[in-house]
Amino acid sequence: MDDKQIKYIYDATGTKLQKQIYVNNNLTSITSYAGAFIYEKSSLGGSEQLQFFSHAEGYVEKVDQVYYQYVCQYKDHLGNIRLSYQDMNNDGNVDSSEIKEENNYYPFGLQHKGYNNVVNGTENNYQTFMRQEKEEELGKNTIAFQWRDYDPAIGRFGKIDRFAEIYEDTSPYAFVKNNPILYREIAGNSLILSGRKHFDAFKTDVLIGSVSSELEIIDVGKIEFNQIDIADVSSFEEAGEGGASSAAVLVQEVVEQYHKAKGGGVKNVYPENAGAYHKAGITAENQVNGRIRKTNNNDNFNDYFKTPDGVIYKQEYESTPSGKLKVIKTKL
Repeated sequence: MDDKQIKYIYDATGTKLQKQIYVNNNLTSITSYAGAFIYEKSSLGGSEQLQFFSHAEGYVEKVDQVYYQYVCQYKDHLGNIRLSYQDMNNDGNVDSSEIKEENNYYPFGLQHKGYNNVVNGTENNYQTFMRQEKEEELGKNTIAFQWRDYDPAIGRFGKIDRFAEIYEDTSPYAFVKNNPILYREIAGNSLILSGRKHFDAFKTDVLIGSVSSELEIIDVGKIEFNQIDIADVSSFEEAGEGGASSAAVLVQEVVEQYHKAKGGGVKNVYPENAGAYHKAGITAENQVNGRIRKTNNNDNFNDYFKTPDGVIYKQEYESTPSGKLKVIKTKL
């Protein structure tokens, strides 16, 4: 049996710099990553050659030692590359013969086979499902997120989440919290809400001065540009009984973002109906939580929760040096 290995080189921040393929201890190929630029080198010697680099609407690929050509791409609402095409004859139109590659995926990322998978030219595996690199070397057939490799055939990552000890309600191997329609993975350790371009248009952090009543405060929960920080969500469970649960906080954030998306909007513009969106989220949170949430504007906007039997909990928030949210629950 051949001895086959793939070696990766990263910098101190976790950015992948190089991939090396070995067979029987012989280096067969090298792929180097320099931001949006991809270089390849075979074991036959010579220097690394620029193969691809990205642009806003797709990528540029190598034709020969002198020329490169533009390739445009169509992406779906999850960021998956579905169609790559180019105007090969420069007539201003693109017909079916100028489609370089078409990809269709099952919800968890496994690629459809048997149709629409003919590659016209050089195959580019560096942007595929959720715009991540597909690795087929040595029969891997996995998708390379920054922190973990993902196997779309089983819908699981190959190793545990580095935040596995922070939250307990999700399998450390789970992909997109087992909901590939609602969420997208970013780097293999965090989620972003999906659902048309509207989900990219909002930021939960707002000026407290723009709100006037307890249900209109947006928001102690940490979603930055609609990215759900699971570590912060889990802080509510770590704080113990009373107040909000992690599940309730997650539901509140998702419902709020749903109403923002449903209402449309413009990126970086504070939505007029923010109070109504937040109120809908709080209503959903109360149903999951089994408690009624009120916010005291005169007490640093701390939250108070009343249980069905009349017990009241005060919930306070602090920021830690690591940036993670600290939740403090006190029974009154």
